[in-house]
Parts: sequence; structure tokens; C-alpha cells
Amino acid sequence: MWASLRLGVRLSIGFGMILAVMAIISLVAVLGMQRIEGISDTLAHTQIPGWDLAEDIADAQYRAGYQVLTYSFNFDPKTLETGRAALAEIEQLLTAHERQTSTASDGGKLRSLLTDVRPDVVAYSRAVDAAAQNVERTIAARSAITSHAQRFVEAIGAYRESQYESMYKQVRAGDTKEELAIRQDRIVAA
Repeated sequence: MWASLRLGVRLSIGFGMILAVMAIISLVAVLGMQRIEGISDTLAHTQIPGWDLAEDIADAQYRAGYQVLTYSFNFDPKTLETGRAALAEIEQLLTAHERQTSTASDGGKLRSLLTDVRPDVVAYSRAVDAAAQNVERTIAARSAITSHAQRFVEAIGAYRESQYESMYKQVRAGDTKEELAIRQDRIVAA
């Protein structure tokens, strides 16, 4: 069945599948980041030390999400790197505060929240990597389509030129109007 489909249909299906995968990955990332946001709100609004940590994590999370989402639309590697830098900042914040809470006697509740956040940050990093791979595949597919289109245009041009040459030969050979009309139809079809 797949082989019987035209190239354009296969490419459309392929792009549709890539977009669907990107949408699923984006949804997973957004849900993960919402969970991180909920946990960071808990950190910020409770009576435990480290409420500034929650604000810093939320800020880095928003920057990361914005940059990665922007990358999925503009394919600019700088935005992806900026998003990854924000994720690295979250990792650094978590590590620094985990060290602080491990020495503090009253840091148990904060420590458990930090422990809860880390898997979500790791999952979000994986989703960002998957989105980057999908963007790379999309760019490669666009390049391949452009290359194929260029070759197609060149082939059609060559075919048309060969038909013109054949028509000139037919005219010089004194072919009939019917034979010339057939050649003209081929040229118009090209």
C-alpha cells in the first residue's frame, strides 16, 4: 500500500507523523513543566526556607519552555541552546539547594520537594532532546524535498528542450500537421 502512494502523499504523511510526534512531545513537556510549576509554587508559598529557589526555578522553567517552543518554530539553534542553558540553570539550582538542605536540620520538607522536582527536570530535558531531533529531521526532510524539486524542474526543462529539438527536426523533415500537433501536445504537457 505504501509503495502505491504518490511521493507527495508519502511526504505529507511523513510530515504529519513528525508533527504529531512533536505535538505529543510538546504536550509531555508542557505537562511536566506544569508539574514543576506546581511544585515550585508549593515551595514559594509554604513557610519553609528556599521560597526564592522556587521563583528562580519557575523563572528558568519559563525561559526554557519559551526558548524550546520558539526553536520548534524558527529552527534557530541559538534558541535551543538558550533553552538548554535555562534547564542547566534549574539543575544547578537544585544541586545547590540540595546541598544546603542536607546540612540544615529543618530542610527535610524542602529536600523532599527538591527530590520530587528532579525527575521532572530530567524528563523535560529528554523531551527537549527529542524535540531537537524532530526539528533536525524536519530540516533534513525539507532539504531533501528542495533537492528533489530542483531535480524535477531540471528534468522537466530537459524534457521540454528535447521535445522542442524533436519538433524542429520534424519541421525540417516536413512531417504532417498531425505529427506536429502530437509533438506540440507533448511540449504543452511538459
